[in-house]
Amino acid sequence: MHYSRCNNGINSDVRTTLTIDDDVKRQAAEQAKLRGVSLSRSVSDLLRRALNAPLRGEEEKGLFVVELPSDSPKITSEDVRRLEADQR
Repeated sequence: MHYSRCNNGINSDVRTTLTIDDDVKRQAAEQAKLRGVSLSRSVSDLLRRALNAPLRGEEEKGLFVVELPSDSPKITSEDVRRLEADQR
């Protein structure tokens, strides 16, 4: 594995292998070509934007509620209790 370090100590160039759907690769490659960057740079930029995107939601009865995709993992009461215990 090859990597280099940024000024902030975070790996900036990690070589790894990912399996992505053909349609996603095609869209990322098209965007890379339009921007004049490599496919790797395009995928990194797209992932970074998606991961840093703000959650959309609204306040309901004093709680901030977000809509998640239907294939998101379900959060159970046990999950909540475990997270609360971890916060103590």
